[in-house]
Amino acid sequence: MSFYTTPVVSDITDQSTGVLTQIVYIGGWKNGIIYAYTLKDGVWSTAPEYVYPRQGIGTGDIVGNITLANNSIYFATSDGTVYALTATDLTLEWSKKIDTKIWSAPAVDGNTLFIGCFNKNLYALNTTDGSEKWHYQAAGAINSTPVVANNTVYVGDYDRDFYAIDTNSGKLIWKFPAADTATENIPENFFWAEPVVVNGVIYAPNLDGHVYALDTATGKLVKDISLGSSISSSPVVIGNKIVVATSVASYAESKQKATVYIIDASDYSVSVPIELPLHEAVNAPLFADGNIVYVHTYKDNLYSINTAAPQTQPTLLFDLNTLK
Repeated sequence: MSFYTTPVVSDITDQSTGVLTQIVYIGGWKNGIIYAYTLKDGVWSTAPEYVYPRQGIGTGDIVGNITLANNSIYFATSDGTVYALTATDLTLEWSKKIDTKIWSAPAVDGNTLFIGCFNKNLYALNTTDGSEKWHYQAAGAINSTPVVANNTVYVGDYDRDFYAIDTNSGKLIWKFPAADTATENIPENFFWAEPVVVNGVIYAPNLDGHVYALDTATGKLVKDISLGSSISSSPVVIGNKIVVATSVASYAESKQKATVYIIDASDYSVSVPIELPLHEAVNAPLFADGNIVYVHTYKDNLYSINTAAPQTQPTLLFDLNTLK
């Protein structure tokens, strides 16, 4: 089974025994099944401890990532259904049929779930029962995962626009590019990767190879950071640094190298490119642990980058194809 989703881990402590159990969740792409593996007393389960649905297969492909919040996991399938399952044993809490393709991952803030869809709508759903609070219609289909900060939900669409929407009312606060945006700063492609917020600025990567740094309150362009190659991998934040990976135009033919850049949020300067070997396209989200960033490439290699120490090449940890 192929997987598009990134694994999500929960820590659950038995209140009577104090025993910690870690559960890892992953969603199957074509079969629409959620798998949960457990780690108890240092031992991994050799088969899934829980699955959803219990029998048969799911109703649609799982493309977007799983979100863990409120002791529940939330995800959507390509047939347009949003699900909430208990984190402990994958029991169905509710499902919401939206009747449109969904490739985005949910973002959860308090008792509200936000998710973008191919029908150009961003939905706000009640995490208790899946009922709709509001929806906002954008100009294009939404595949990017929303980000919530300061009572505002931020998201980009396929029409090359980026939005800030009030989380309570569903009303538009601002849209980029605005009418007065300079022509050279208008995005040439759509927003796919999940944006990040640092110090009142939201960094929105685009498939045109630019990271658009926007003021979170006004939507004004603070800095247009050109990295030269398509960006589909979601960046990570380490302190005051934004780590971004660019991909390549063609996995087989392009001689352009996928690279990792570190953007300094204090002055928007960009580090010397950290180059990956030829054809090592990066589509999966980056992951950070302390100062270390992990990069999973299209060739199924896993690299690490130490952001605290200057380096021009990543460290190859292992080839995932050879793991036993």
